Amino acid sequence: MDQSKLTWVANYIWGIADDVLRDLYVRGKYRDVILPKDRFNY
Repeated sequence: MDQSKLTWVANYIWGIADDVLRDLYVRGKYRDVILPKDRFNY
């Protein structure tokens, strides 16, 4: 996966997290909810 596509996917996921989880979790707790980036390295 090239860098620009990876950046787009990461920004897309963070955008969803900001919209959906903003009021449910403190920003510092996002790490407990979202899988780490290393999970997607194949």
